[in-house]
Amino acid sequence: MHRGILATAAGIAVVGYAQTAAAQYMPHLDPNLYMLTVMNMNNGYGACGPMPAAEIDEARLPAPQVMQAYFAAAQARQPVSPQFRLGSRTAWVLDGQTTGETGLDAVVDPLAVAGNRLDPETLRFFRAGTAGTAQGQWLVLAADGSVAGAYTAQFQREDGVWKLLRLEVSRADDMLAPIMHYCTNPGDLTNARVTGGENQVTALERQLERAERRRAEADARAVEAEASAAAEPGSARRATLARERRAQAAERLADLEETRTKLAEARDKLAEARADLAALEARTTQARNAAAFRLLDDDGKPKGEGGEDEGKGEAR
Repeated sequence: MHRGILATAAGIAVVGYAQTAAAQYMPHLDPNLYMLTVMNMNNGYGACGPMPAAEIDEARLPAPQVMQAYFAAAQARQPVSPQFRLGSRTAWVLDGQTTGETGLDAVVDPLAVAGNRLDPETLRFFRAGTAGTAQGQWLVLAADGSVAGAYTAQFQREDGVWKLLRLEVSRADDMLAPIMHYCTNPGDLTNARVTGGENQVTALERQLERAERRRAEADARAVEAEASAAAEPGSARRATLARERRAQAAERLADLEETRTKLAEARDKLAEARADLAALEARTTQARNAAAFRLLDDDGKPKGEGGEDEGKGEAR
């Protein structure tokens, strides 16, 4: 059932901009903003949040063996296709060039040479929020212990067995980014907090314009009713109308102030999301330095900095 819910939510998951409580935003606000907030969840990933550790381990535990089998075959110049789930999405990537299923057994892996070895300790590992695939990163070490390069591998099951779907080969000097949690396709949530934050700020800015207009209109009606009541002091009807319209104007003012507060909070959140994204992008480095990825938590921050990676069980 868990997977079914996630799969249904996949199409909307990229919004991903979390708020502490969806109840803060009610339907009287912009409908798009309300929809966005309701879809968001407290895990920071929207409706495609991390799965339970046991389901992550279902993919994480066999992955190093799949990688080792691939590496051994490539090093021995034997067919590597048995380690892949063959199909239109199968890909082996080097220097930006992609080889599909029909050319796999002809590829020459520059990392799988004599003396090199695959480091069995995974750098980072995530399972898709929709559960269908998983992605991990591994180092390849030279005989002297230096980093020869790295693999970024995506996996998918075939008849219940996890196999490679896509393998990207990075030499030591190639630039490499730490992988992050994703919903359906790797990278689809990387900009989600920023995109969601921008959408929320835009919606609240429109809401603020409406609130200002409604407040001005309500105030004008109140002033008019008060003037009418003052012109005929003995009219209970006019006095009542003046009180009602002044109360409505006060409500509009309260709505305006509330929207201003929410907009300021949304702008602060957006600035934070942009700063986090910039920091993550700055962690792109040469593959020879990728061992540092182990020092990052699930959100791509240095462990201990965010303080929220405990219990997510994603990056291993």
